Amino acid sequence: MIRKDTVYLVLTAILFTLLAANNLISTTASITIFELSLSQSLLDIAPSFLVSQGKYLVSIPLGIILYSSTFLIIDIISEFYGKLKTIKVVLAGFVMNFFLLLVMVIADSLVGADSDTLFSSIFEAMNTNIIAISVGFLISQVLNVNLYHWLMKKTKGKHLWLRNNVSTILSQLVGNVIIISIIYLSGDLGNEITSVTAAMFLAANILTFKCLFALCDTPVLYAAVLFLKAKMTKFQPFRHNNNRRRTNNNNNSRRSHNN
Repeated sequence: MIRKDTVYLVLTAILFTLLAANNLISTTASITIFELSLSQSLLDIAPSFLVSQGKYLVSIPLGIILYSSTFLIIDIISEFYGKLKTIKVVLAGFVMNFFLLLVMVIADSLVGADSDTLFSSIFEAMNTNIIAISVGFLISQVLNVNLYHWLMKKTKGKHLWLRNNVSTILSQLVGNVIIISIIYLSGDLGNEITSVTAAMFLAANILTFKCLFALCDTPVLYAAVLFLKAKMTKFQPFRHNNNRRRTNNNNNSRRSHNN
């Protein structure tokens, strides 16, 4: 049997690892998911790096894969540990991101601008990203957790796929706008993204991948829930037990009255 507090710590550690790794590799490379045939009018206004041989490239920064995975981890924590504990993990992840930024600021000041230009250039590319990702992560994940538990309550704990996908996709939409807006306004989206239109194309690519990822991770969530149910036999997933609480309160009131 697996202890529930051990699972909670492991899931939290995985979340922090994904966040830290995302901060480190988010600006290093991009990957192309697939290509689309668009009209020439759309190809003309698309950023040049997203067009190749008359095809539109649905390309995303590499770190988006890791960032999208954090929503799967948060949904697993939400399913088993409730809204309060999940929000605590989100806040801890937010603090961890800014602590990472603080460490990098200190390291950059110790290294000096002239002694290691490579480190300084990497740091300059990452600091805005970390701030944007931290703010976007906090707001979108708080929204994600609240939507998840609202849907759980409305469906009485049924339809896991519904609360997983609806909460993730809507919160990812909000987070996507926040992150892209912060990086764009700071001028750190790159030399090829200098207009709002170009930023919108990139945001559309990222959101497309995030939606596809949310749909594809649903079987993984089901498998994780079934596995943890089997291994934690004395621990059931979190449920809204308002009716049970009312019954217990009524029983206690009756006992007090009889006494």
